[in-house]
Amino acid sequence: MNLTPPLLAMMSDAKARPARRCGPVPKELSLHMPVAKLLREHCKLDWQWAHYPSGELRGIYAGDDEHGKKIYQRDIRTATKLKQMGLKRGRPEFELNSPDRGLPHYLELKRLGCGLTDDQQEFRDWCLDHHVPHEVAWTWEKVLLVFEQWGCLRIEFQPRREPS
Repeated sequence: MNLTPPLLAMMSDAKARPARRCGPVPKELSLHMPVAKLLREHCKLDWQWAHYPSGELRGIYAGDDEHGKKIYQRDIRTATKLKQMGLKRGRPEFELNSPDRGLPHYLELKRLGCGLTDDQQEFRDWCLDHHVPHEVAWTWEKVLLVFEQWGCLRIEFQPRREPS
């Protein structure tokens, strides 16, 4: 099937999103990797979990900006294919399923200084309305607190002691 660019645009049903400015480093990736490692090594065996990279940049290199930072453009073909396969905006990166009826628990990781997108807020509100656990974490400490509340880890963490 040969899809012309106008047809691709119609199929993607893309809506314009305002650009969001993020604060200083660290980037979300510096939180994602340790969370996945923690779950791989210490998640209770009767819990199931997965990371969904729905926000991952899937694009082609388009050059460098004035500061030497690489610029990528989204590949509309990849975005269209993923959407047709059922990928939806706003879904959190981590889904954990508890042994209690498989109840899903959602964890959204955000870079410090960044807020939720409209789609992420809509999904969070749906979770709250339907009593589905959903948390947003900007820091490692918040991740540990959430996992402690959910009871999904085989290990316990001691709270940090403030220096005297």
